[in-house]
Amino acid sequence: MSSQGPRATPMVTPYTELLVRHLVEAGHPRDALLAGTDIALTDVAEPGRPIRFEQHQRVVRNALALTGNPGLGLWFGKQLKLASLGLVGYGAMSSRTLSEAALLIARFHALRVPNLELKIEPPPVADPRAAPSLRLEETRDYGDIRVFSIESVLQSVSELSTMLLGHAPATLSFDVAYARPAHWDDAAFAHPVRFGQDHHRIHIGASALAAPLPNADPGAASAIAALLQAQLDARASSGPLQQRVRRVLAASFRRDEREFPDAARVAEQLGCSPRTLRRDLMAQGTSYRELADEVRCRLAIEALRSRELTVAQVGERLGYRDTANFRRAFKRWTGRVPADYREG
Repeated sequence: MSSQGPRATPMVTPYTELLVRHLVEAGHPRDALLAGTDIALTDVAEPGRPIRFEQHQRVVRNALALTGNPGLGLWFGKQLKLASLGLVGYGAMSSRTLSEAALLIARFHALRVPNLELKIEPPPVADPRAAPSLRLEETRDYGDIRVFSIESVLQSVSELSTMLLGHAPATLSFDVAYARPAHWDDAAFAHPVRFGQDHHRIHIGASALAAPLPNADPGAASAIAALLQAQLDARASSGPLQQRVRRVLAASFRRDEREFPDAARVAEQLGCSPRTLRRDLMAQGTSYRELADEVRCRLAIEALRSRELTVAQVGERLGYRDTANFRRAFKRWTGRVPADYREG
């Protein structure tokens, strides 16, 4: 069996359908938006219908040409509501704080946007008081629709954080990994954006992350997270290799297994040999250890913020029998100590 496993049909839903629907409502012809794709008029109106990434790209290109608006991504981002995130949106709304909402969205973002990963990035070691950020990584080459896609994310994050908090977070800012586009001078975007950075990032700010949400319902948030985790587990056997490794590791932690999986166990669950797993990860510029540390860091932050486990229990479930070793590892990952994530 190939180490990549079965390849699922790439899904870009519901955003392709939403883009077409909003543009049709704005007066643009549906058939022109779908020109050059093999998407039937009935396909794009059917929720959950598989739409390939290449089809989505063509729809966006058509939309940019039809509207003549290079800032169309910002316009589209304003159309997106919490309901656009499905269960992920309702889980975020039910979270206790914006920090918990951000963690939930990062954890399950792939269920809604499979070609754009959202990762929690620890603050710089040199600035331990800084808050973590969210890093966006394209798992496909967005090419000529990159600006549209990232600008729609920027605007939707601004809109959704305002919906969650009831007001715009004053500390919200963004990094973007492309040069400042010409149309940005007329964009009138509400938050600072730094162009030409090494990655796309969302910086929410410590004060905003700690803010309580007005519609918090921890019981509902927990129930929704369980449903979303079941969906994520069902996808663990498909998708890019690095995503599959992350899912196996996260699923083990959430099942409260006594041993955090080593490379051999992960390889077994993915249907390949440990040697093949190591070789294929190396070819992708990473390793099992790097992915395991990334997942451990994210899971540790989630668990510490939830306050459902002690520091020792979090460390044990991540494979550290000695709490002191876990504390040292956590300091190496984040530049902070576990107790910092109990605050706020």
